[in-house]
Amino acid sequence: MTKTNLACWMALALMTTGCGGGGGGGSDTPDTPVDTPTDTPADPPPVEDPPATDPPPIDEPPAEEPPVSDPPAGGGAVSQPAPSIGCGGPAPKAGARTISVAGIDRQYILDLPTGYDASKAYPLVFSFHGRGREAGEYRDSNSLKETVGDAVILVHPQGVPDPSAPVEPGRDSWERTGDRDIAFFDAIHNELTSEACVDEDRVFTTGMSMGGFFAARLACERGDVVRAFASAAAGPPLKSATECVGRAAAWTAHDPQDELIDYTTDGLALRDYWLDANVCGEETRQLSDGCVEYTNCDAGYPARWCQYSQADKPYSNHHEWPSFAPRAAADFFLALD
Repeated sequence: MTKTNLACWMALALMTTGCGGGGGGGSDTPDTPVDTPTDTPADPPPVEDPPATDPPPIDEPPAEEPPVSDPPAGGGAVSQPAPSIGCGGPAPKAGARTISVAGIDRQYILDLPTGYDASKAYPLVFSFHGRGREAGEYRDSNSLKETVGDAVILVHPQGVPDPSAPVEPGRDSWERTGDRDIAFFDAIHNELTSEACVDEDRVFTTGMSMGGFFAARLACERGDVVRAFASAAAGPPLKSATECVGRAAAWTAHDPQDELIDYTTDGLALRDYWLDANVCGEETRQLSDGCVEYTNCDAGYPARWCQYSQADKPYSNHHEWPSFAPRAAADFFLALD
């Protein structure tokens, strides 16, 4: 076969089998077939519901706000009581009582809460009358029993003349110096904690005029017993705060026009004495009845101060136990932890 014929046969064979077929690498045609688009359109995206529109608000009258009351003094929950040894025993005899102190009979009036419970430790509140007054008359006029008598054991001691007093030494009153009346307080406290169920961490003193002087004096000289005091129309202890036995929370009040106990030299001095003793700053918040609370005192030793007037009382000399004092003092005492 000539070379020409051989070339023709080879060309014919390649045409028959297809040039570039099989796994050859010279073609630009991809191995994966391309999908041919159809005339069917793609599913349309879902149509979202239009956002709901809130109906216009209906005007309603604003809710009535509760009345604002004075904040509690302690700022927290009241601690557990410290029951005295008299808890669990028979109820002590209420009413007028006599106790011997240094060989002298002294008197006081005891009021127990209605339904007194010997298993419940009650706060013990001492209430001291002013010069020339009597315990029974002061008890009937100061409204403490009506205001807080069912929550506390209430004591109204009777003063005796103070020969050392610069004014009216023959009238029943309380000592600013000396141990006679301090011993009287100690004797009552010891008797009642032995016979009644007393919370020994919640012993309080209150007083008006010379009774207020003595209530504040006890808060200093018996600060390890007295948790707090409330004094109206009174003045400061004679001992300095550094000489006190412990400290006490303080509620003090005075009428600027007081004709018997000076507002500045006594009333403001009493307030400032306890602001210093309880390390209080100048910041205050307003309370009711012309009172303020000092908001930056040492923890547990708050101080409140009230400037008031009782000029509307008949024959007033601006030397009065304020009508709001029983409720304000009781709230102050009972909120302390």
